[in-house]
Amino acid sequence: MHLTERDFDLLRYLMEQGVATARQLTQRFFPTKGAFHKRICALVKEQLVESVPVTAMKECSQASYFRTSIDLLGTGRSNMAKHRVYRLGERYKKKWPSTAKLSAVHMWRHQLLVNELRFVFEKAFPDGQFLNDPQVLEEWRLWEHWKSGDCSDVPVPDLTIRSGDRHIAVEVERNLKTETNYFSRFMRYESSQYTHVIYYCESEKVFKTVSKLAKNYEWMACARFGTVHEVFRIMSGWTKLDAFLSEFQWKKKREL
Repeated sequence: MHLTERDFDLLRYLMEQGVATARQLTQRFFPTKGAFHKRICALVKEQLVESVPVTAMKECSQASYFRTSIDLLGTGRSNMAKHRVYRLGERYKKKWPSTAKLSAVHMWRHQLLVNELRFVFEKAFPDGQFLNDPQVLEEWRLWEHWKSGDCSDVPVPDLTIRSGDRHIAVEVERNLKTETNYFSRFMRYESSQYTHVIYYCESEKVFKTVSKLAKNYEWMACARFGTVHEVFRIMSGWTKLDAFLSEFQWKKKREL
């Protein structure tokens, strides 16, 4: 089978993101659903891509399975079994072992949500560099090797975007953590090179808690998945995502 440049881009995307839905892959790489299905079948046949029924999510969480089917796949319960999730096939899993963590079934909903956010930020920063958490960790391990530094306190977000002077950390917050955990993480972000940090919260309870705890950090914002393009800070209220990313509160704070 002759692999095209688009095939390699698709495989690289699955390596970086772990999994993707048919809609997400079509939106990114193909002009039509028909073109996607024709090519993905060929890649699956060659074991370059694995096609797994979304019903596999039932093994981990019935609630996540139903929510994912409705809000990410856009289908009702009667059609759930028809949908599939795509990840790297056996031929490439060995080459990119870090992908195994991201493509595990219990990570599907999390990674599919990250995919949605990545698509939004790629539109805002078409020339930006996008890194997943294993890539950030690997980068810091290399830094530690050459500089004898300690990367144990380095914050590793779910998605990192670098564009010019902007270093943006995107966190997908699905479950509520302890206040100690949040403050510890906020402090690591404060001493990092990230200029903006955004927590996208799945539930209202998580949103209210994180936004309250982050009130003293102007370079940090919270948002709901239903309003991706609007972010919230207690000190200044709701603002457009573009407006928040255009600010450089972090740089001002360091200069003082």
